[in-house]
Amino acid sequence: MGWKVENPDSSDREYDICLSFAGEQRSYVSEVAGELSRLGIRVFYDEDEKARLWGKDLYEHLSWVYRKSAKYCILFASDEHAEKVWTTHERRAAQARAMSESQEYILPVIFDDSEVPGLLPSVGFLDARKTTASEVADLAAKKLGPIVRKSYLPPTPDLLFKMLKLKSEGDQKRCVRVAESLLGSLKRATVDERRLVGYVFTMACAEGSLTNPHVNLDLMRRDIGIPGPEITSAISGMSSLGFFSQLKRHSFEGGGEEALYLEWHDMSVYKNAKLSSFATKSSTKVAAGMFQTALEHYCEDHLVSIIERLDFSALSSSHVHRH
Repeated sequence: MGWKVENPDSSDREYDICLSFAGEQRSYVSEVAGELSRLGIRVFYDEDEKARLWGKDLYEHLSWVYRKSAKYCILFASDEHAEKVWTTHERRAAQARAMSESQEYILPVIFDDSEVPGLLPSVGFLDARKTTASEVADLAAKKLGPIVRKSYLPPTPDLLFKMLKLKSEGDQKRCVRVAESLLGSLKRATVDERRLVGYVFTMACAEGSLTNPHVNLDLMRRDIGIPGPEITSAISGMSSLGFFSQLKRHSFEGGGEEALYLEWHDMSVYKNAKLSSFATKSSTKVAAGMFQTALEHYCEDHLVSIIERLDFSALSSSHVHRH
């Protein structure tokens, strides 16, 4: 595959897992949701969706959630779940999805010995009376297998903190805000533009790779497969997204004297003075660190694919350990 332009796979769902449960089991389910999130799994859990659900037609929206939005539905079965109107609606929507596919979709976790209407007793289940919330989450992660993500930044990118040597909680939080802003800029970029930016940040010369990233333009044009002037023109067109480039004379060990230098400026307006100062001083460093941390855990072809999708899962040790 390499760095040359190809069409990426655009198939994806909004969530990896949705949770259907009765309020009486919220304490247990909340723990499951937290563990799933810690593992980097995108989960539909109502408490996390309050702002989004506010004002929506819940009947229509929840039907979409449980039929279309996730790869799997974990259904926490109980007497209460079987009796309530909304959980019955969720179950029916999930069962409609299950009937239309030739593979498992509903993953039952039982709290008592009640039957789940419409679900065959031969379907495999977990028993919440014998299985911890953490175990449910770990089994769900194994069920999902390797996850293909789009536009994803893990909530705690600890490997990025390590790369940038950020030890204070304040700097780590500020780093996450800047990383989120970069992700927003890259979402507005085309796939070709993402490749160009990703190439410079990941293939940057070791000297100043984080603070002053630059590459051999001649080598870049050979790897990318487009002329140097088109590369510089394309990056110049990304200034509204905060990307700025310069061509400078530079001596490289392998030859070539023209270097392409790239900076990223966080264009967000922050009211917090410390955050604003951090963004001004460290935007390029955070951007380069994000790509270079990913480079440490993937081969080049895989790296190009995740740059296209903006999947920064590799910034978290929980993802790296899973894969």
